[in-house]
Amino acid sequence: MTLSRTPVSQADALQALVTKLRSDLGLSEPRCYFSLSPFVPPKIPRAGDYVIAVSPGASTFPEEEQHTALCIEHQFVSTTIYTRVELDPVDKAEQLLLETTRGLYQVKRLVMKSLVGADLLHQGQPFLAQLLRLESAQEPNYDQQKRIAWLELVWRMTFHHDLTS
Repeated sequence: MTLSRTPVSQADALQALVTKLRSDLGLSEPRCYFSLSPFVPPKIPRAGDYVIAVSPGASTFPEEEQHTALCIEHQFVSTTIYTRVELDPVDKAEQLLLETTRGLYQVKRLVMKSLVGADLLHQGQPFLAQLLRLESAQEPNYDQQKRIAWLELVWRMTFHHDLTS
């Protein structure tokens, strides 16, 4: 289903997604930020909490939705959750996965609750051509040297580009 909405820039669309995550999850800028790559673990203090990196990915432009004045873009966006939980023995991952405040699966649920089916706003107006859609989730990863675990969620964000100006 395509919704008829006001066109926005790609930068505004990405900023709206980050703004929603920060607002819904109560995160400050250092804990929810833009990154060019979803696989660059940040520095998290030893007693640290989780952080979320938002990375733009590839886009598609359906031929039937390209017009002289308007073009629809399907932008893939990664939200990568990073966490450090040092309660597990070296060879176990129970707390990294299941801890109730910053375990990967708890934070994954919070991100999904914020974004699945969401309608983003720019200047107080909804702009998505389709509600946000979760495309995939990658398997959890772990960096033993940094003792940081992460999980990537890939979203499809569809919006209109105004090509008249």
